[in-house]
Amino acid sequence: MPNVSWVKDLRAYSYSSMSNYLQCPRSFFFYKVLGMRDEDNVYTVKGHMVHKTLEVLMTLAQKGVNYAVEEIFNSVWDKTNRIYPHLLAQLDKTALLNTVYVVQKDFRLEGDIVGLEKRLVLLIDKDTDNAIYVSDKEDVPQDCSDCFVVVGYMDLLTQNEDGIQIVDWKTGKKKSKAYHEKDLQYKVYSTGAMLMYPEYNHNKITFAYINEKRIAPETLEVKATSLTKNIGEMRKTCKAIERDRQFKPKDGWLCDWCNHRPYCNEVTNDIKQCKDKAVIRKKVDYMRRNLGV
Repeated sequence: MPNVSWVKDLRAYSYSSMSNYLQCPRSFFFYKVLGMRDEDNVYTVKGHMVHKTLEVLMTLAQKGVNYAVEEIFNSVWDKTNRIYPHLLAQLDKTALLNTVYVVQKDFRLEGDIVGLEKRLVLLIDKDTDNAIYVSDKEDVPQDCSDCFVVVGYMDLLTQNEDGIQIVDWKTGKKKSKAYHEKDLQYKVYSTGAMLMYPEYNHNKITFAYINEKRIAPETLEVKATSLTKNIGEMRKTCKAIERDRQFKPKDGWLCDWCNHRPYCNEVTNDIKQCKDKAVIRKKVDYMRRNLGV
């Protein structure tokens, strides 16, 4: 098999793309290699509505500006409705607004807001379990041939005298603490927390599950003893992606929800033969357009 890397043009890996690869390499191939984004649905639009509204509200609160929650929410709703009217029509507007009110009423900040939608960039050495944090005020080096670039965005970052707290808003079904401890998102966030603020020993990550009735936070302490292990897992995943030549599909329950399932196996030989990405993409587009998939 030709020794050609499919991802040589990728500048960075997000924790979501790494998780996507671990769940199904073939799905990653469609998404990141061929650039075929999944279609937006009511769940992604719901998440966007809540995240964007909270970002605006927190920004105003950070600046000490008085605001009306419903007015801000309606502004975000109207802008979103211009793009996804068919999806917003399937959502309960009142329930979404109440979700925002729940956060305003029941969520307590544990310090001063120091970041909203803050960029997190880690440079992970390809040969050792070492990493450095790149400030959002710095540029990522153009030549990153000796490291993997891992990126993410933190919904909310607060700081007090004891440490920092990274908050990630969740609008889906609540996951357990054990799930998050194994998840790459926690490992990326916790690594970032330790590298950004090495002077603190009590940093934490909060996954705040919210709906129109309540907020259910799942908070995990950042363990300094896990730093090397977490970096190692990220490096291992990035290296597996870089070395993969076949991106074999992984059967599972997610297949029922995958937009690429109808033509998943149709590109197997094309990948093995290392055909040009544009050729494979054209073939897939043809099947989607003319074969009704």
